[in-house]
Amino acid sequence: MTGFSSRILFFTVSLLGFACHSQAQTIDARILACDRFATRADHQITGGIRGVYLSDLDAPAAKAACEPAYAAFPKIARLAYQLGRAEHKLGNADRAKALYQEASEKGYLLANVTLAALYLDNASNERDPRQVLDLLQKAADAKIGSALRALAIMHHTGNRVEKNEALALQYYDKAIAEGDAVARFGKASLLLDRYVAGDDPKPIVSAYLDAARHNNPEAHTVLGRLYRDGGLGLPLDPYAAIGNFERAAGLGDPAGALDLARMMAAIWRDDLGKLQRAVDLLREVAGRNDPVLSADAMAVLGEIGLSISIAVGTPEALIERAMMINSGSADVQAAYALLLKTRGDMKGADAALDKAIAMLPRWAPNYAKRAVLQEAMGNKDLARELQAKAEAAPEGRYFLLAPVPEAEMAE
Repeated sequence: MTGFSSRILFFTVSLLGFACHSQAQTIDARILACDRFATRADHQITGGIRGVYLSDLDAPAAKAACEPAYAAFPKIARLAYQLGRAEHKLGNADRAKALYQEASEKGYLLANVTLAALYLDNASNERDPRQVLDLLQKAADAKIGSALRALAIMHHTGNRVEKNEALALQYYDKAIAEGDAVARFGKASLLLDRYVAGDDPKPIVSAYLDAARHNNPEAHTVLGRLYRDGGLGLPLDPYAAIGNFERAAGLGDPAGALDLARMMAAIWRDDLGKLQRAVDLLREVAGRNDPVLSADAMAVLGEIGLSISIAVGTPEALIERAMMINSGSADVQAAYALLLKTRGDMKGADAALDKAIAMLPRWAPNYAKRAVLQEAMGNKDLARELQAKAEAAPEGRYFLLAPVPEAEMAE
């Protein structure tokens, strides 16, 4: 549900708490150039320079700028780290690791966090977990928020260490105290993971609201789903759901954009002008380098194309492509069921919906879709049973309701 991963969180590290090259010294133009092209985003180094995330880094320009700076000023550990970022983006993994290691050995502790993330992400498990923990602990001891968050995630997920949610919560709180905004979402996710029926849900909702106030896009996506479904004590509120999905999409979360498009398609089925925005959002998500979300977006696009007269490409091809990419998705199986139904294969459609339900048993719409199929096939008792399950399912029940009228949405 949360969609967060250690790789993503590790690489959204901040540079808070790091001592930079003394501003009292004259800054060489080569250092400024390296800072300009390769500094981490949201961290001011010198002269008001603000950097970029690795995904947006112009690697050739960063390498061209940082190589001479690194050669001329070998004692400035930051330059080794920033050149390492350029090599990392260029795919030169060995040199990137060597530069990160050099920066770490020279006392630039942010490099410890990046190195740890690389080792944790390496399928060959080339580092003993104790070495990874040592890298992170040295940075954590210096109160580096991203290192504290990384330790929290390891203990939260049980990645290379024994799972310890209580310790993870302590690390999340310490990271938050050091100004690490992303840790707020991690803490909320941990609280949700620990939730069991009967617990007070207010601390979880408060934690997600806190993360959302700090512009965490994934927190807005979770809040959107809670309002859409009336989860954790929140009311079923399509206005609040759409508002949070809008915010998530605006902050760059493709999952939020997908959820927004799905709600828009349900609300404005008869308004092709407004429906077009949902189609545009889905196309954008479908074009991302994320096979899971891409396949889901293709599947929803295909369903829209089969159900509504709006240009989405070839709906059949979109759904078949989604099946090739990720047939293990409930969204994809549901779209495939509709495709089979249009071809007259009712049994095949029913089997696909049965798979979708098994993959995502909490999702109400697939029970309702299968109930319609079973009714058409003459199995009225099973249809009634499936409809009852749809009405009892905790997620997606909004889509069983009549769409909110456009005039009401505009109020």
